Amino acid sequence: MLPTKFEQKAVLNFIYPYKKEWSQKVFAYVIYDWIGDPIETDVIRPVKYKISKIPLLQMWPDDKYWLLDVLLGKSLEGRFIYGRDNKTVVKVDLKIQ
Repeated sequence: MLPTKFEQKAVLNFIYPYKKEWSQKVFAYVIYDWIGDPIETDVIRPVKYKISKIPLLQMWPDDKYWLLDVLLGKSLEGRFIYGRDNKTVVKVDLKIQ
């Protein structure tokens, strides 16, 4: 799949104080047009959902804080701090632009 029309919508900082090597900065894009078909990989299986049906509770714990805003056209910056278990988001800072 080759994106032909896309837009950066978010800069996301994931902070893992108890496992620092997992911390990362992510740039999220919305792709509007592309050539080819999405394909399944070892880490993702493309599935189409209506926005109202996206299974946020089955996704990464931080997705519920930012994904719908991005899909609805908003741009944002986010910082998510994970707790000692490295699974629970304990602090969220979002700046919607």
